[in-house]
Amino acid sequence: MKKICVLLAIPAYMLLLAGFTCTHSSYGTKVGQAAFWKKSDPGTTHYLYIDNVEKGILPFLPDSLTTPGSDITQKQGLSLLLQPGRYDIIAKDKEGNVLCKGALSLKKTSDSQETKTSWENDKCIVEVVYD
Repeated sequence: MKKICVLLAIPAYMLLLAGFTCTHSSYGTKVGQAAFWKKSDPGTTHYLYIDNVEKGILPFLPDSLTTPGSDITQKQGLSLLLQPGRYDIIAKDKEGNVLCKGALSLKKTSDSQETKTSWENDKCIVEVVYD
């Protein structure tokens, strides 16, 4: 009986491992620099959390400074090195109240890169650039 259980467990483990590997590699393997900032509410301090870990304070950058191709976002945004993958992101005020939360998907391969964010509410506008 013990032999049968082991024989059944091996294919299940291999399928689980294969599924994890395929999912992870679909995001790519190149580490990238992510820069975060907020586009609204300059008078309120917003703290960025990624996967429930506080990463820092989001600076306010108006649209006039964040035109496409501008390197100001990388220089003045909250910059973090991140692996490609999917992350839960939350912005909180100093009392710990959730201002907005959503998901961040970062893909980076040697050929391309892609950033997608989705938000559950619109109490704040957090932007990200991944390079």
